[in-house]
Amino acid sequence: MKKYEIANVRQRTNHTFLWMVYYALILSIFSGIVFAIDKNVNNGLLMAVLVTVGCAFVYLCNFKRWPFELKNTDENRKKMTLPKFLIIICLLFTCQLVSFLLMQLYTLSGLPEANISAESLQGDTTVFMVLYASLIGPIVEELMFRGFIIGSTKQNGKIIAIVLSAFIFGLMHANPLQFFAGFVSGLLLGYVFVEYSIVWTIILHIFNNFVLNELPLLLFKDASIDGTVDYIILGFAALLTVIAVIYLVKNKTISTFLKNPENHGEKGAVKKTLASAWLWVYIAFNIFNMVMVIFYSANKPI
Repeated sequence: MKKYEIANVRQRTNHTFLWMVYYALILSIFSGIVFAIDKNVNNGLLMAVLVTVGCAFVYLCNFKRWPFELKNTDENRKKMTLPKFLIIICLLFTCQLVSFLLMQLYTLSGLPEANISAESLQGDTTVFMVLYASLIGPIVEELMFRGFIIGSTKQNGKIIAIVLSAFIFGLMHANPLQFFAGFVSGLLLGYVFVEYSIVWTIILHIFNNFVLNELPLLLFKDASIDGTVDYIILGFAALLTVIAVIYLVKNKTISTFLKNPENHGEKGAVKKTLASAWLWVYIAFNIFNMVMVIFYSANKPI
């Protein structure tokens, strides 16, 4: 990394998250306007339109004038193989396992539910919501959180770019129960983005949302079950987690990536990245949104 690139670390990060703030404002303001006009609007259709318009706006304004790397042009980029793909699928099951366990712990705590974010309208199996959650949402989220955020900031260091994107991705769900699972899956998808390509992150994200989330809801929508299916999936996810961990330890995949000096950026890049004012504005916006979700959930009429 050249010195002029280090000098522009903060500028690069500020620019990236300023546009993420614009993106968040588009979603918040226009969804508020639409709901004020018609409270019965279809959530899936509304979210599909808003995220698409917001993503298109950010990309059209930045595609030629801002040098973010959507396509992996690294000469050392890896080629996806079937064994690697299956291991990543196993890790996606791990994320589901984490989410399930957190949900169970939260339920046992007796605290009020907090699962009313637009991203987590589970149980809504309308055509537009399934289309949004299974296809449009994953594509747009990969373009924004991996393509735009990591593509714009990975010159600061691949590791800080991945961790930052994953943290933001977790916050974006506006749900404390989904934050950790979102963060872990964000780390996984971020790694796939920088080591392989955004095409694979989109495929994996669609698989995660449709096969692991929406499909079970569709299959068992009218079924009367006592939790047996949940525990079968839980056991299966635990088995796949063990397989994935053994593979990663044996092949030293994570340690090799973390120890590679090229993935850390130059000295001072992390500090300058975290000194970005617009980064913290965007984080504060998402935390505020999460707090409002919790407040609404705790005070909604039963």
